[in-house]
Amino acid sequence: MKLVSMVCPNCAAKLQLNDNLKQATCNYCGYSFLIDDEVKRVSFEIQNPQQLGRDLEIGRRSVRGANVELAREVYDLIEPISSIHDNQMKVERLEKSSKVEESRAFGAKIATIVVPAFLLFVYVGAHIQGGTQFQASDIEVFLFFTAIPAAIWGYSVVTAKSRKNSVERARDDLNKAMGMLQGRDISIIPPAYRHRQAMTFFYDALYNQKAMTMQEAVNLYDQWMYNNKMEELQKAQLRAQMSNK
Repeated sequence: MKLVSMVCPNCAAKLQLNDNLKQATCNYCGYSFLIDDEVKRVSFEIQNPQQLGRDLEIGRRSVRGANVELAREVYDLIEPISSIHDNQMKVERLEKSSKVEESRAFGAKIATIVVPAFLLFVYVGAHIQGGTQFQASDIEVFLFFTAIPAAIWGYSVVTAKSRKNSVERARDDLNKAMGMLQGRDISIIPPAYRHRQAMTFFYDALYNQKAMTMQEAVNLYDQWMYNNKMEELQKAQLRAQMSNK
């Protein structure tokens, strides 16, 4: 049971009391008083300053060790989480590009059918009305304008297939990156900050004791981003002012 030093409110005598008492009685004057649990006006004397200094140093090293450990956890997550983020962006970009190429291929396919049909209709109608026959030059022109949409269609089909293969490879890379996170706790990184720039900033802030907790590291990052934004805005305003002169 731990003893604490207190002073009697009535006679100012020094008392040694159990720290779990609710009420105490002075051994010198017999005065009884309640001990405030929330405040506990306790006065103590440092019996061993050297030991207190060692305890404080141990506490400081303990906090430093916790920071370094958290920083290492963040560092180990930088590459896999960044890889997931980068590959997700890549998949989305390639999927959009693939859809565009598929649309082009479909349009070229329609043109390959419509253009020859239209030209054939025009040529046949013209020769019927004029009572003439097809010439070799007419056939060459017909084949030329037919070959153009056909070539575009073929190119679009090849490009669309290439984009589709790129999407599949990007998805495979994404799955591999997600596999790297199996069994790891990523909850220490807030979802909005799961990218390389933010996590690298967190690692530096924690490892170099600029921040004691992840929340402090997040706050520092938000402030850094805000300062950069304001700085860029000021530079843009300055450039606008210089250009108007």
